[in-house]
Amino acid sequence: MWHEFMNRPIKQQILEEAATLVAQWFQPEQHMCYSYVTTELENIAQQVMERLEVVNPQHQIFSVSREQISSWTSNNIDKDQWNNSDARQILNILSEILFEKQMFQGIKTFGNTDFLRNYLCINYVLKEKCGYIVLLAIVFQAVARRLGVCCNLLSFPVLEVSTEDYWLLQWKPKCNVTNPDDEVLYIDVLHGGIILNKNNWSRICEVAQCSISSDGYCRINSLELTAYLSYCFTATGDFVDDSICHHININWENEVCWFSELLDLLKQKGIYMPMTESIIIRNPSRCIDFARDIVTTRSRSRSYEEQFAPEPKKRTPEMRFAVGMIVKNVELDLTGVIIGWLDTKPWEMYPDSPDGCYYIVLCEDLPPEFQVSLETVDKPEPINNDEIGKYFSNFNGSFYTPNEVLAKEYAEDVVYLTTHLLRQLTLNINP
Repeated sequence: MWHEFMNRPIKQQILEEAATLVAQWFQPEQHMCYSYVTTELENIAQQVMERLEVVNPQHQIFSVSREQISSWTSNNIDKDQWNNSDARQILNILSEILFEKQMFQGIKTFGNTDFLRNYLCINYVLKEKCGYIVLLAIVFQAVARRLGVCCNLLSFPVLEVSTEDYWLLQWKPKCNVTNPDDEVLYIDVLHGGIILNKNNWSRICEVAQCSISSDGYCRINSLELTAYLSYCFTATGDFVDDSICHHININWENEVCWFSELLDLLKQKGIYMPMTESIIIRNPSRCIDFARDIVTTRSRSRSYEEQFAPEPKKRTPEMRFAVGMIVKNVELDLTGVIIGWLDTKPWEMYPDSPDGCYYIVLCEDLPPEFQVSLETVDKPEPINNDEIGKYFSNFNGSFYTPNEVLAKEYAEDVVYLTTHLLRQLTLNINP
């Protein structure tokens, strides 16, 4: 579904669907459906319409065809459909419905529990009326769009590491703005949908790294939203210690710089990112190196194919395992399948590996993690984990066969599996 979504025209890549895809990806056990999200958003839009009919039955939206409203539901819009007064009336009633009647509220501090991870899931936010700021902004934007009001999602990095970025919605009134300060307005969903102009910006600048003049750069599209939410899901794990937080504080300006460059690449063409990078980025001390490596590598590339094709991994003679092999962690007494590896330490203080390789292992009912204390399994069996399908096409009785994407990145591992490992298994069967 992700490939289908990204292959659509930009106009059809709507934010609430991107948020749904991320929630489905990271919490497959919930079996959530996009239809639930759209139904809940439609219900909120209908409540706004009903209230609007009481307040202003002559509003122009009541003369719009069902076909036009359906188009707004499934497509991004790039400008308001109403005059300033009618658009503001919709936004005010929407804020009233969301924040006063339904009591939606936002949280802005990250937590490391499964419970707090729920606040990153748009279905949970719609059900419980509570979530991270970015999800509240997406809900507001999605309903406003259904009613013909165009709001752009903006993200401003903040100075406090443990706090979510500051998110606003940008609204540009359609025409006839008499006050220059009202040419561009900002909707603050963390504070009840209050509408701000440039004169209200000082309190945002107290926590944000960016100035009002940079709001065009901070605009977020569906691909950037997906990258951000994916990072947030991995970042809610229990892995950040005080020394790492100190490291991030010291290097924050540098990090913002490199991630700005990375987002530029994402915005331009959607670069390929190896699956292993989602594990590496769990350690914030690697974030700067990760962004720098991606940016500099792609910048030196000579062609589109070279820029966006996965770089095959090179095996060493000392390596004992390969992607797709079933292995056992002798220290933890856990069995899992290898989904990737690095030939360098994932972070500085990580224990040394016996063969110089750091394997990413997916165990039963657990997220993937780096592991080094591994041994082979005499009788390999399938691993019970919903994420298996992300990496492999099938289990052949001895090992998992990497899917097309993983096989390109670990081509030499595929050869190892189909030659050395199968030959070894044959010798064991026929001594």
